[in-house]
Amino acid sequence: MFFRNFLRFSLLASSAASNFYYPDGQTVAQDDVPCFTRDGGSPCCDYNSIRLTNGLCMNVAQPFVLSRQSCTNKEWGSASGCTDLCKDIPSAAHRGCSLPLYSFKGPGEAYYCADTVTVDDSGNLKCASGSDAFAVDDADVIMNKGLLASASCALNTLSAIATNPVPTNTSSSNCTASWSHGDAVAIGAGVGVPLGIVVITSLA
Repeated sequence: MFFRNFLRFSLLASSAASNFYYPDGQTVAQDDVPCFTRDGGSPCCDYNSIRLTNGLCMNVAQPFVLSRQSCTNKEWGSASGCTDLCKDIPSAAHRGCSLPLYSFKGPGEAYYCADTVTVDDSGNLKCASGSDAFAVDDADVIMNKGLLASASCALNTLSAIATNPVPTNTSSSNCTASWSHGDAVAIGAGVGVPLGIVVITSLA
């Protein structure tokens, strides 16, 4: 626990000299950490989120949704490496924005809404502010940053619906991370899509 808190403090201290901006280009996010180290800019996530290689964040508090957070470049746009999937929600320009699941019919058919899923007068689901549902790029989990900063091993990607979530050909005897196997499966199932979680503490 001490090591994890120390690591978190070190990460936050190292980024203290930088500002991380929401899409309005003025509001600064607190305690965010960049997903990538590169020129031009990087999407960021708060410390308690899992970072994905598509630049999105996966929250591990209920309701386990994806989100768009801040960016190291206040300009945003493609040149910055940050994409605002919530651009049709004016109120989200100065804050983080959840990306709740709208529908999932199988691999390659997952669609999300910006900010909120609501119900119209006919009882049909719709996205907030009349915006359209959209797909997001497939992604891998970014290890050794944010919530997984202390993880020291990785497994193959787990399916959220797998009955045997740990691949039989994977060795885990040397895995030492601060997540339990039960936590990993629960997070994968909560998200509702086959991203899965790739760290465990012990199978003993």
